[in-house]
Amino acid sequence: PQMGQVHEVELSLEDDFVWDHNLWAATQDRPRISRDQAGLRVTGQLLPREDEAVAALAIGPNIVLLSLQGGHAQPGGFVSLLARQVSLSPVAL
Repeated sequence: PQMGQVHEVELSLEDDFVWDHNLWAATQDRPRISRDQAGLRVTGQLLPREDEAVAALAIGPNIVLLSLQGGHAQPGGFVSLLARQVSLSPVAL
């Protein structure tokens, strides 16, 4: 891979997300990814789920699975999170 090119990758957020600790109701209803000194900040739409411990987050057309602990976020609402354990894996080279 070369810098400046577009690459298809899988984003993995390995943190355990806890409501009001590193997961909050979003202040904006639009997907966003940014990085700062604290980590990767992601805003997306929480999708309906059957398992209380696993959540799916839609970041635009992309879906990321999360380990979710405590609290009961409303499906369909936008949430923001702070991730510190992040990895990218190539989907295709």
